[in-house]
Amino acid sequence: MSTARKTMLQTSTPGEIKKIHALVSALGIDDDLYREMLWNRFNTRSSKELTNLQAGQLIEELEKIAIQKGVWKKNDFKRKHEALDGRPGFASAPQLALIESTWGKLSRMETPELKAKALRGFIFKVAGVSDLRFLNKSGAGKVIIALRSMEKRRETSNIKEEMKNGKKD
Repeated sequence: MSTARKTMLQTSTPGEIKKIHALVSALGIDDDLYREMLWNRFNTRSSKELTNLQAGQLIEELEKIAIQKGVWKKNDFKRKHEALDGRPGFASAPQLALIESTWGKLSRMETPELKAKALRGFIFKVAGVSDLRFLNKSGAGKVIIALRSMEKRRETSNIKEEMKNGKKD
């Protein structure tokens, strides 16, 4: 049996299941309707029983609808990290994508190269590893918490600045 054929017959990955559930949630589909949809389309009641091919088809369909409704955006960062997803003990692709996209918003570096270098330095400082690829789940959690803290400080700073500027008028 070819590798491509084996991949199509394997059950859906935890990453695919999470994405399906995120899309279902974003679209506001209730559980009964979701189970009915799985049964009518794939003759199953659980996304865990889908093959990789079926999960991919469902994700593609749900994503298309969610984008049309304006409740979902394609995330190129996740694709970039898909090959790293599913490694036991390591950060998931969604975690890596979240870290990279949040850093992209927070970093004051001008070029992508400088942003990437600064991110590597930040990751080393917080988690003790030199690159996103080497982050374990615990390290990813620490980095995400640190980034969220940075976001909150920036928001607070912006609010204070707006209040200060508003009082001068």
